Amino acid sequence: MVNIKAILGDITKQGNVDAIVNAANTSLLGGGGVDGAIHRAAGPELLEECRTLHGCKTGEAKITGAYKLPCVYVVHTVGPIWRGGNSSEDELLKNCYINSLLVAKRKGIRKIAFPSISTGVYSFPLNRAAEIAVKSVCDFVDAHPEMFDLIEWVCFDEETLEAYSKQIKKLFGESKEPVFPDDDELADKNRITVKTDWWKTLDMPEKHEVFTFKRTFSPEQMEKLKKGHIPEEMEDKWFWYMEGNTLYAHRSWTGFCIYIISFSEDGNHTVTVNREPSQYKETIIEKDEKLINNLLDWWA
Repeated sequence: MVNIKAILGDITKQGNVDAIVNAANTSLLGGGGVDGAIHRAAGPELLEECRTLHGCKTGEAKITGAYKLPCVYVVHTVGPIWRGGNSSEDELLKNCYINSLLVAKRKGIRKIAFPSISTGVYSFPLNRAAEIAVKSVCDFVDAHPEMFDLIEWVCFDEETLEAYSKQIKKLFGESKEPVFPDDDELADKNRITVKTDWWKTLDMPEKHEVFTFKRTFSPEQMEKLKKGHIPEEMEDKWFWYMEGNTLYAHRSWTGFCIYIISFSEDGNHTVTVNREPSQYKETIIEKDEKLINNLLDWWA
């Protein structure tokens, strides 16, 4: 089953997909916003190939290589400029998604990332655009259920992320939430161990703080911690997993890494805590320590 989600991030850095979608202009020769960022990250070779495509009409899509980007392809689609809603904007935006997926399908692409098309300088109302986008993808997936493994929106701010996440939950419901291997076993933490890539995980930012706290764990408690935790839905607050003696705790809504806990046999454990204000608001170690102990009471 296809995994459909919205994440916060930079679309030019998505190495987990085969293709990213560029919200281009009709010339396909680069511009501002996402379009300019993709061209800068891909390098001049992208522009050279785009010149051979002789532009693209609004609502249509064309494909190129990705060059210096971490994916393989770039699908270029031209979103509609918002003119009040009476100039076929909704239909044209729908066509952007359908035609992008069709182009990707022909290339055998199975993992694709979209930006929020037309909601920047083209001024398409965000919530309306998100509803059209997710509904269009929903219809396509229903018609072609085996064509894609991952379709995601990479959102540049929290407001955009919230808009798309709400529509995904509303239109796709539980059946289109991420599905993980051996789903029946996931409820039994004694029979399976959570893996790093089973949910969105972003690295700890450069702005962080380190402190230690003291606590002892029984062997049974450590075994429970090592099993990790998979959120039942996007609104659950935590996804965590362990690698060796280190526990990584992420916000499952955004993928932000909040805590990295390195466990020590002497009971003095080291915590690296996220201090990037746009990702985590807490600034007081004592409050973090209290929250961590509450979480460990729950997890262990």
